[in-house]
Amino acid sequence: MHCMPKALLYCVVAAFAIAPLGAYAQAPAKAAAAPAVKGAAAAPAKAAPKPAGCEFENPDHDDAIVACGKLIDARKLRGDKLALAYSARANAWYGKNDYNKALADMNAAITARPGRADDLANRGIYKYMLMDHDGAIADYTAALHIDPAADTFANRGFALLAKSDFAAALLDFDYAIQFDYQNASYYLGRGRAQRGIGKYLNAVRDFESAEKYAPKDMTAACERGIAYFYDADFGDAVKDLDKCPKDIIYGYAYIRIWRYIAQARSGGDGSEIRMELDAKGIMGREWPGPVRSMILGRMKPEALIAAAAAEPDAKKAKGQGCEASFYIGQYHLIRGEKGPAKQRLTEAKNSCPGDFLELQGAIADLKRIDKK
Repeated sequence: MHCMPKALLYCVVAAFAIAPLGAYAQAPAKAAAAPAVKGAAAAPAKAAPKPAGCEFENPDHDDAIVACGKLIDARKLRGDKLALAYSARANAWYGKNDYNKALADMNAAITARPGRADDLANRGIYKYMLMDHDGAIADYTAALHIDPAADTFANRGFALLAKSDFAAALLDFDYAIQFDYQNASYYLGRGRAQRGIGKYLNAVRDFESAEKYAPKDMTAACERGIAYFYDADFGDAVKDLDKCPKDIIYGYAYIRIWRYIAQARSGGDGSEIRMELDAKGIMGREWPGPVRSMILGRMKPEALIAAAAAEPDAKKAKGQGCEASFYIGQYHLIRGEKGPAKQRLTEAKNSCPGDFLELQGAIADLKRIDKK
């Protein structure tokens, strides 16, 4: 399991706002201020008008796309004004999850007005969402040369995490936190980087900081549970994994499997979670359903390997093969069978993509097995 790009929160920080296209419409003249009347009740403040038309922050994405399209198609705009129209439409496409169109429009914006940090940083986000992590890193780096903004450091950190470059990501999150030490997402990213280099207690502290600055969001507690799992602190892992929100980026079904394994490896029988894994709605026959069946002893490990290989999509089959090896290793560890566990965990270590949590889990378990 790995961070899903569609789950924007804590994968990248939101797109940067830029100036609206106010130049295209004459602003109404401000009314003269009324003289103060002694003892009179203050008039209620008027709500600021919501952005509309071809503006970057227009919440009506379809309206923004149409309005910006008219301005662009009229071919009367040049330079900054043309770039603003393209970047506003790019943000609208981004809001509609059409990252290819967002990227095309931001390319046009940058051509019309090169060298703007916000445009480069936003293009980096669109590339990240399209899984072009190298392209995203290049754009974030170019933006940082112009404006060393905290969000850009953090977003480059998240792109580096996706490439498993944990040491470089750690430095970027360090810089971001220096700029804004109360941003929960920065601590969450740094915690993932710490966890990736095996600094589990440092990761726990960062996740605690993230929880402090975003107490209503249980994502940090969930991430901390994974760090405890890697550190073989299965009792604390169970407590935190129980707090995982159902929309967790790694997939709730996977988290419940990890919670069951943590319970079993801590010496508990996992009866409650066993019942939950059987419940409808948690997972079905599709992957990772077969993992559930194998962990519960209802499918032989060899059958799980076959189920993973049956996936027609080659990329998915590779990921499932890595996961199958890892979870079979956990199956053997639960039963105290270190020899077979080491074999399967070594397979996982050698086959798992860098951004899969199973890779780091396999590495942590193998280190413990080799020490004993």
